[in-house]
Amino acid sequence: KLKDKKNKKLGKVRRGGGEGQVCGYGILGGDIVVIETGDILAADGILLEADNMKCDESAMTGESDMIKKTPEKAPFLLSGCQVTEGLGKMMVVCVGPNSETGRTMALLQTPPEDTPLQIKLEGLADRIARVGLIAATAILILLVLKFFGQMYMEGRSFEMHMVSQLVKFFITAVTIVVVAVPEGLPLAVTISLAYSMMKMLKDMNLVRHLEACETMGGATNICSDKTGTLTKNVMTVVKGWIAGEKFEKVD
Repeated sequence: KLKDKKNKKLGKVRRGGGEGQVCGYGILGGDIVVIETGDILAADGILLEADNMKCDESAMTGESDMIKKTPEKAPFLLSGCQVTEGLGKMMVVCVGPNSETGRTMALLQTPPEDTPLQIKLEGLADRIARVGLIAATAILILLVLKFFGQMYMEGRSFEMHMVSQLVKFFITAVTIVVVAVPEGLPLAVTISLAYSMMKMLKDMNLVRHLEACETMGGATNICSDKTGTLTKNVMTVVKGWIAGEKFEKVD
């Protein structure tokens, strides 16, 4: 309930010549929203009026600088951004899943893809199960043929009490299928990934998810954006100032 109350934001909207407060989920396309300092935009819109307005768009673009908004040069307002300064009015054009925040959340809600190791394990488990099924079927056929072959060689006829022997053959085949399933394979993989995580931790690499160990083990190139930092975890001296003397290069 607290989370729902936190996400429930109120905004000033002009409808039918009057002004009133509406929940962020109740804002519709075409509404005129009155924007004040500190408001978090609940929808995408076009700025109609502005009085020294600046917005923090770091949540959408990653830029930490405040963006000045004017109806002439920068009229587009994105949902999820906060107004840090000024006042204004905007006309709503996109709400809900059609807004920038809605599209971003939809991308984040996609089911996670299987890792290469999981795909290989599924293929291995299918092959093992297939081989076990073929072996069980072959053994069942051989046992039944042997049973009826002995009956024919001894000149006996089939009787009802012999059904129990056929049931035993079937149980043997089912047992082979059950035993062929590698139940300990997931446990062995988990233990090996945990060992890899501990080994990477000794190399000053903190891994929070076990699945990342096998993914990082197959990585050849690491891409980092302008805000990412990759270091050796070792501080080095690049310049010095000792006894009034400045050193530009340190050997």
